[in-house]
Amino acid sequence: MRVGPSERKVLKRTPRKRARGVFLAFGLLLALPSEALADPPLPGPYNGTTSQGLPVSLRVSKTRTDFVPQSRISFNACGEASFQRLNPVENGGDIIKIGRTGSFSGTLRYRLPTIDPEAGGTRTVSGRFGRGGRTVSGTFRIIKGGCDSGPITFTARKASVALPAGSL
Repeated sequence: MRVGPSERKVLKRTPRKRARGVFLAFGLLLALPSEALADPPLPGPYNGTTSQGLPVSLRVSKTRTDFVPQSRISFNACGEASFQRLNPVENGGDIIKIGRTGSFSGTLRYRLPTIDPEAGGTRTVSGRFGRGGRTVSGTFRIIKGGCDSGPITFTARKASVALPAGSL
């Protein structure tokens, strides 16, 4: 079988195109932020602090896909010195799900027993577990009436035991 000049061009380019595709794919993998390569969290407690120096106690469920009701972030903002449970049963709003890459986000609404259902405001939380799933960091924010707490950051590490109930 005889190969003409146009076929030779195609045959010569094919290995280069493949190599270029491999390098492009490898380059894209390297360009991904390290967070995209993070691991899911380990089940159990994570203890740490907020940027305000207040305690954080997060507990990851056995399924590693959400937080258990005892999870809480302490804060001092918008006229409150309290904590926020990551429990949608009590607070309404999103179930805070943990993705396969270890990221999470959601909105919590805290309802006070008053006539105004928005009196407690809206709280948002987002974050990511680090490589190996042994650390977590994120941001918590409260918007209530005319008050915006701004970002309250937090970090926590995997703990061998949970903080005792009521220690926050």
